[in-house]
Amino acid sequence: MNEIMRLQYLDALGIDQWVANSPLVNARASDFVDFQSEGDSLASENIPIEEKNTIRESAVVHEINSEKQLAESAKPIEPIPESDKNSNKGVSFHLQLQGKQGAYVCLVELTSTGSLDVELQKLLENIMKAVDQLLDTKKTMFMHPEVFKWPMFQRQGAVSHIDHSETAASEALNAFLFSFLKRNQQKTLLVFGENLFNLLDASACDKNKLNVICAPALLSLQHNTDLKKLLWQEILNRLG
Repeated sequence: MNEIMRLQYLDALGIDQWVANSPLVNARASDFVDFQSEGDSLASENIPIEEKNTIRESAVVHEINSEKQLAESAKPIEPIPESDKNSNKGVSFHLQLQGKQGAYVCLVELTSTGSLDVELQKLLENIMKAVDQLLDTKKTMFMHPEVFKWPMFQRQGAVSHIDHSETAASEALNAFLFSFLKRNQQKTLLVFGENLFNLLDASACDKNKLNVICAPALLSLQHNTDLKKLLWQEILNRLG
């Protein structure tokens, strides 16, 4: 079908013609439509002269609008004010849940590469062994670790309509966490890091009768014997 007639039919049906106001990632470039050539080809078609004139006028209007839209999309993107950047900066983290089925689970923050330093991993394993002895869960099976990353996908372009705020991060994390705890019938949660602890929904923890122990971050525990002693005393008081 003639491109101009197609556009006219779509307009008559009330179907809007949407044009992206910024380039779409990995999208194929749009085909160029020569409206003048399309209009000239009408002379050879068996169409009444009044309808031809209407189609040509519609083509001119459509071409003018298209040029305006292209001009708008070609405008350079204005830099985002520093105040707006800070207000929408949000939070980012990469977490891992690991523990023993039906006994306890540890929530730890990973590096940006999605892993734990060898020494920190060894420290976490030693803490888990001590908890195993306390709860007599040596024979209980370890759960397959699960990870959670926020934001879940990266922003594209200078402006994002996706909410990356701390509130959104907290809601997403709690939905993931309580789904995991319910599936694995967990009632004890060791959270390593005050920042992570502050993201938890306290009312949901109370409602689910979850025993939450807030521990210092593994990096803080690594070379601080006093913090390790305080953490073990807290574990004894809550689980012993």
